[in-house]
Amino acid sequence: MPLNRTWFNALVDDDGSNTIGTVWNKTQIDALLDSVDALVGPKTAWTTSMQTSDGITISVGSQTCHYSVIGDVLFYRMFISQINVPAVTPFLRGILPAGLPPVSSGTDEGSCRMSGPGFTSQWGWTTPESTLLMLFLKAGDVAFQPGLHYIRASGFYFIR
Repeated sequence: MPLNRTWFNALVDDDGSNTIGTVWNKTQIDALLDSVDALVGPKTAWTTSMQTSDGITISVGSQTCHYSVIGDVLFYRMFISQINVPAVTPFLRGILPAGLPPVSSGTDEGSCRMSGPGFTSQWGWTTPESTLLMLFLKAGDVAFQPGLHYIRASGFYFIR
């Protein structure tokens, strides 16, 4: 969505005499900032629940998850500690914020950093799918092992 340029179109250039032209005041600048604010959504917290690849809900110790929407792009950041994985699972799923449009499978990817049993610090990737955020380890043949895991993830995807 483009900025509302009504304020811009009303401006008059200074002719160099310092007597002709638009003087900006706080009200005019505030209107400009309101236009920018309308494009950039606030940082919003959300609480996710985690699931194994077969849909079993697993416990989460603590989490900090935020997202912002800028135009039609959703940016997210997650820190989740003490995810108790009960059995070997190829990937984990997090529930995305409620009320957002679902996304097509595999449209965009983000990155994440994870640690847990069997690996100390592993890069991975995230992929949105419908209302879920899939978390994968970098090596396709590496699965999440049973035990406590920690995840830091960030990325973006298009909400159309």
